[in-house]
Amino acid sequence: MPGPDSTGRRPPRLLKIQYLRGAAATGVLAYHAGLATGLRFDPGAFGVQLFFVISGFLMVAITDSGTRPLAFLRDRIARVVPLYWIATAAALALGALLSAPRPGAAGIAASFLFLPWGDGGGGGHYFPALKVGWTLNYEMLFYLLFAALLAFPRYALLPALALSFAFLSWLRVHGGGLPWDFWGNPIIYCFLAGALLGLLWQSSRPRPALAVATLASAAALAVLLLAPGRHTGMLVPASALVAAILWLELLLGPRPRLRLPLLLGEASYSIYLWHTLALALAQALIGRLLPPALGFALYMAVGLAAGVGLHLLLERPLVAWFRRPTWRHGAPVPGGV
Repeated sequence: MPGPDSTGRRPPRLLKIQYLRGAAATGVLAYHAGLATGLRFDPGAFGVQLFFVISGFLMVAITDSGTRPLAFLRDRIARVVPLYWIATAAALALGALLSAPRPGAAGIAASFLFLPWGDGGGGGHYFPALKVGWTLNYEMLFYLLFAALLAFPRYALLPALALSFAFLSWLRVHGGGLPWDFWGNPIIYCFLAGALLGLLWQSSRPRPALAVATLASAAALAVLLLAPGRHTGMLVPASALVAAILWLELLLGPRPRLRLPLLLGEASYSIYLWHTLALALAQALIGRLLPPALGFALYMAVGLAAGVGLHLLLERPLVAWFRRPTWRHGAPVPGGV
């Protein structure tokens, strides 16, 4: 979260947003554990839309008109890229160990450069070497767009972001092929919904502003219906849930402080990146020796342990190593949570 402002005051930490991030990562883990055991937990996939709405909210909420674009982008790269590259290298190594199909040189390069590549399949995800990295390809696109728009007046941020996404959607429909088929997916509007919530949060009267957030997300859904996709209908509940959590932040403040949900929230990025590798390794070791329910519980435990452990042992030191305080107007350019 941001550091002290120019008055020396430190803004309250958004603990409940952290809790929601932990729940989203755990939900995605449960979805993949269900696929591995035959006990499908499709609602867990909803965590992806939650991540995107939260990301859109945070990037607006932790910046202001004085945030420098390059400093913002440098911070985001330091936060996201090193751990993702390590996880991608681990995915390639594990794939070789398990004799899994290996992407070609172009696919490997695209995986490290956050570019969609290859066959999108039925879902149009264009999976990189680390399968869950398809969502990071959207995140990096959003960071680049957002950084560029930071150079414009603050009041133009949301309209410019909306126009950028609309243009990507138009290219998807009329341009054909990569990268527009990927970048123009309606799921990108989850970032826009989150950005709207961020502006409402920063308004002079956030409580009444957030009261209309559900109506605003419903209006956004009406726009999305012009470009239907399987992600379209998830924007409204994701936006409404984040808005509700923000209401709780306003009403209750930074309490209660729940240690386990907070830890899962802080480790959510590591849980998300590493859980599929942990599941693949566990599957290779135990195969189908366990009944589905027990296998599901084991995979959940393995995925959470791997994510939390690597957060503590790898992610935290990496962030401390790569991130350097960048000061502006007496306050650090924030990096988010």
